[in-house]
Amino acid sequence: MALELDTSGDQIDHGDIAEFDAPSVLTFMFWAERSVETTANLPFMQKAPTGAMWLYRSSASANNFTVGQQGISEKVSAAEAFPVDDWTHLGFVFDNTATPKLTLKVNGVNSGSGDDVTSLGDGGVNPFLVQWVNGIMRFAHLKAWAAALTDEEFLTEKGVGPVQRSANNILACAYDTLAATDLSPSGYHGTHTGAVVVAGPSFPVDPTPNLAQRTRQMSPLLAQ
Repeated sequence: MALELDTSGDQIDHGDIAEFDAPSVLTFMFWAERSVETTANLPFMQKAPTGAMWLYRSSASANNFTVGQQGISEKVSAAEAFPVDDWTHLGFVFDNTATPKLTLKVNGVNSGSGDDVTSLGDGGVNPFLVQWVNGIMRFAHLKAWAAALTDEEFLTEKGVGPVQRSANNILACAYDTLAATDLSPSGYHGTHTGAVVVAGPSFPVDPTPNLAQRTRQMSPLLAQ
């Protein structure tokens, strides 16, 4: 399943995620699908106003996506990395102590890397938003870690729904219900505006969450 945004003002608000403020290391990934190519460089994921914090923004001319602080330090993916009408797995690995510092990934494969982005910025006390830009936009299986996942770990997480690496996990949202529940220890649950639940990407999913996730899933039921 996935959450669909299809009009101005539609968004998923995860509140202030402190781990996204000027992180020295971060792995971030999600599945996405859009119905049309965007007509301007606008953010569909961000933690502060454009230019103030790292963000994803679609590139209007070449179906790319970009990570970084707009107009300050940013990295653009390879051309045609984010096609229309096709579920695509997007993400990045950022490590300020490594070379290269930032590697973009599309469907688990490197799609641009380098030291263009020296910092992902500090968004301050602002909510992390997943938001509508234009057309129909769908999102599923949003995950993040305060760690640099290996290529093998990244591919493993891409291919299954539940988080497999629990260490340093700071966000784990399947987006399979309107609750936008975060199954990570952080509990950054989302609050939606205008979202609807739709069919998500087709890929192998491990039906058995790890023990930590299963405990968090059962806690509300056990409390009843």
